[in-house]
Amino acid sequence: MNMKKLIVVFCLAIFVSSFYLCNVCAQGYENQETQELSPEQFSDYVIQLINNERSYKGLLTLSIDPISNLVAREYANDLVTNSYFSYCDLQGKCPDERYTDAGGSGAVVEIIKGFENYEGENTKLTPLLAEYLIEALKANEDDSKVFFSPFITHVGVGAAKNDFKKILTAIVELTTVGGTFAPLAPSVSLDEEIKVSGKVNPPFKFKAISVAYYDQTLHYQEPNYDNFDNDYLIPYFPPQDHIAYGSKTKARLVKLIKTLGFIGAIGASPFTGGASAILAPVFLHSLQNSPPKEIPFEGGIKVSSNGEFNGKISLNYQSMTGLYFISVLAELENIDYPVVISRRTVVVENPLNNTLGSSR
Repeated sequence: MNMKKLIVVFCLAIFVSSFYLCNVCAQGYENQETQELSPEQFSDYVIQLINNERSYKGLLTLSIDPISNLVAREYANDLVTNSYFSYCDLQGKCPDERYTDAGGSGAVVEIIKGFENYEGENTKLTPLLAEYLIEALKANEDDSKVFFSPFITHVGVGAAKNDFKKILTAIVELTTVGGTFAPLAPSVSLDEEIKVSGKVNPPFKFKAISVAYYDQTLHYQEPNYDNFDNDYLIPYFPPQDHIAYGSKTKARLVKLIKTLGFIGAIGASPFTGGASAILAPVFLHSLQNSPPKEIPFEGGIKVSSNGEFNGKISLNYQSMTGLYFISVLAELENIDYPVVISRRTVVVENPLNNTLGSSR
């Protein structure tokens, strides 16, 4: 064999060997990307991907919050088990109330994504699906606002599937925890004062306590049964605050910060209004229900130099019983709007018959 033929044979051998090795590597990569994970493994991988994306942007990596994790996993299972798709469960409890009931004291924003396989095959929890989920969050403008919020501190992820119905849900709970807050009474009587106390941690500084009444006629959501199409998922917005309490003794009015670009972006929110829940100017309301308005601001909250606060507030909006939202608002240096660092719910009952009012 002459030298020219020897070189040709040698090059061909290298090509065949390289092709074989690349094919084996590709198959191995594909198998790794499509291998089925347990719900716990899937959740952990999604959290890892979330923190990778935030690190790329120089943002704080998120700690796993056991309560947010529990809420996400239980609700994901509830959705696929009962074949409905909604931010509010079959008892009418929406993200903030479910989070409060589980013992949460931060401010949570929930993102839900549904997957349905129309080709007859089971939907699998795979690393590739987790990566698709992250890309979907990044691509959605409102998801992305929350996903890349500099104020988010904790995360919880849940996923569940129903092989019979070929459906799968993934839930991401993004939470801001800006201090430690004493538990609130789960229920009180109308006009009964409720004690609020806690400590706001740096870099946050205490701003105010706000109260909102949950009007079910405005916020009720009819669940989508057997329809896991994300485009038809009804948005969830926290209710508008009707009063706020601070450390000032003189009553005054606090006006909304009407930053048109910011409000415009929230007004276009297709699913959660997540930016309004975490990034919003003070007392920003879902613009779908009514325009921004001024609200009364009262004193009565004592605040110490180290961030501790305490006081009593009243839960009475036009003598209505039902569900009330209580939020702790904090301020940050160089940020011209308060940040919600705690949002929890309390049920107000009729003191005469100790039952919930017709509005709840």
